[in-house]
Amino acid sequence: MRKILKCCVFIYFLSLCTLCWCYKILVLFPMVGKSHGILGKSCIDLLLDAGHQVTYLAWSPGFISHQNLTVIDISFPGVMENRFDIKRTMDREVDLGNMNEFLMTMSGIQRRIVEQEQVQKLLSDPEQNFDLVILEWLAGEYITGIAAVFGCPYIWLSSFEPDFLMMTLIGEYTGLAYVPTPVFSSLQRMWSMKRHISAYLFREFYIQQIEEIEYQRVFAPLIAKRHKVIPSYSELRYNASLILGNSHNSVGKVIQLPQAYKAIGGYHIIKKNIQPLPKDLKNLMDRSTNGVIYFSMGTFLPGKSFPDEIKQRILKVFAGLKQTVLWKFETDLPNRPSNVHIISWSPQQSILDHPNCVLFISHGGQLSSLEALHFGVPLIGIPVFADQHMNVKTLVNKGVAKEVHLSYDMAEDLKAAIEEVLGNASYAEAVKHYSYVYHHRTAPPGAELVHWVEHVVQTRGALHLRAVYRMMPWYQKCYLDVASVAIAVVIFLILATKWLFRKLKTFFVNQISDLKKKQ
Repeated sequence: MRKILKCCVFIYFLSLCTLCWCYKILVLFPMVGKSHGILGKSCIDLLLDAGHQVTYLAWSPGFISHQNLTVIDISFPGVMENRFDIKRTMDREVDLGNMNEFLMTMSGIQRRIVEQEQVQKLLSDPEQNFDLVILEWLAGEYITGIAAVFGCPYIWLSSFEPDFLMMTLIGEYTGLAYVPTPVFSSLQRMWSMKRHISAYLFREFYIQQIEEIEYQRVFAPLIAKRHKVIPSYSELRYNASLILGNSHNSVGKVIQLPQAYKAIGGYHIIKKNIQPLPKDLKNLMDRSTNGVIYFSMGTFLPGKSFPDEIKQRILKVFAGLKQTVLWKFETDLPNRPSNVHIISWSPQQSILDHPNCVLFISHGGQLSSLEALHFGVPLIGIPVFADQHMNVKTLVNKGVAKEVHLSYDMAEDLKAAIEEVLGNASYAEAVKHYSYVYHHRTAPPGAELVHWVEHVVQTRGALHLRAVYRMMPWYQKCYLDVASVAIAVVIFLILATKWLFRKLKTFFVNQISDLKKKQ
């Protein structure tokens, strides 16, 4: 009987421990797009595997199912419609580098998400409470109001390398001379600084004013309903516990970062999720003893939006290769050579993991760049917009990639790049080195994500990681207050010296005058 009692007590305390480590977490990825969906789903998978209860606000979430998961569909039509098109970008019909337009678009998407009936129902439910909110940061902070409603800490999860606009949210002003904003295509210092400052001012003095009004209209009543103090929108924006960034030194630049930024680049590459290749694709790659070249322009840029003349020229280049080419494309192509195989859906990680994959022709997106280094495959980058230009240039500087500029004459440049990368062993050696750097961490990135999420909850917001300059006014961070005092002291000394010299001059002049009168 005593043994049974001890066993029951042990099980009871064990269950208490289990409950203590199970947190309720709300996750929102506001950006539409398959790549952002991959990041969101990977975050959810990791949290569920750790035993947490997750509520996921997701775009088209039909493929997710778990007993500890509640999914709320936030998708609506017309978002970014017909915006991502290679031909229209080449012909300058759309400007994918217009940061002000992008800021407005993201702000509008976030406001529309919050106003949806199913989201309002969640926010209005007094029975709903969360230990933590995880929000994808993409040039907008309006959704931080969700954390204020539930009175819990929140974490930003970024899909890009750390940049100026993002880092200001945790108090760090990154160097404009060497840290470009990912949405900008130009890396020229003067142009980059101009666009940095322009975007910052546009966000702070225009968009923030719109969001402040909407915050008071939409979120403030919900917060008050829960009998909580309504924080100012400005205070809330800068109240993130952490930024978890999908970045790593093996892919990006090494810059000074505060303790509240944690690099977890590659967390979306989860071993158990790398499925075996379909039988026909596996047989094809196994038979390709000369190697396989994988060509994909990502999830945002459909291959069919390439101008027809470019597609035919690229096929002609591929026809002259001894390697097998896998081209991720929506439909079959006319005049396709026998060594070129079209795949409408590609298990990208599984393809890159195959030992016969010798080259990855990519748009240079962050996920693709991380996957290339994870599996040790050299790249040819054809950047189109956003962080792709920055990613490709960084990888070129590391010696693991060759860049081809998007143009109507790109086929010949692509041919030369393929010959260079496959014919020069330095690319394979460099990617092998940086793949080792990528993998050589204290913990896998997925484990890091779960660790820091739990750490924020357990430490009630991780206040100990916040930089001392976080809430300092900008003029104090730039030492302008000290400089103004120093300048005031110098001016005072100059004026005092001038006054003293005038007095002394007058005194001596009067003395000399008196002496002359006495003589």
